[in-house]
Amino acid sequence: MLYGDLVFGAVSLGLSVWFFIMSLGFPSGSSSNGVPGAGFFPGVISILIALVSIVLMVQGFRQKRHYFQPVKSIKEMPTNTRNLFLTIVSLMIFMLLWKFVHFFVAIGAFIFFLNVLFRQKLLVNIIYTVVSIAFIYLTFGKIFHVMF
Repeated sequence: MLYGDLVFGAVSLGLSVWFFIMSLGFPSGSSSNGVPGAGFFPGVISILIALVSIVLMVQGFRQKRHYFQPVKSIKEMPTNTRNLFLTIVSLMIFMLLWKFVHFFVAIGAFIFFLNVLFRQKLLVNIIYTVVSIAFIYLTFGKIFHVMF
């Protein structure tokens, strides 16, 4: 059984602990004029998020509401959930592919796959992919002088 509040609370708690540890690297003491340091507010916010996450987890454990239904294959997922899952997977593949091939090849494959996933016609897909790559190249390569 998967409980949404427990899962979300655990992820939030983990992230808040990670951000709290990161905030310890900044000075949190106050200066001579009483202004707190750079690590003060991130630490306070992390502690507040951790407390709210713990409350959410306890509340979720007590109520035992089911948010997720286990699925055996990707075909059993609702369409929106399947599209979200495939978009996240394709984004991870894009990031891995970017390390091994040129950026424009990776982004072209990524945009093309997303258009296929969301059922665009082939001609529209090709035009959209080429225009998107050209826009990215002209904007970042020529105007902002970003090296790809």
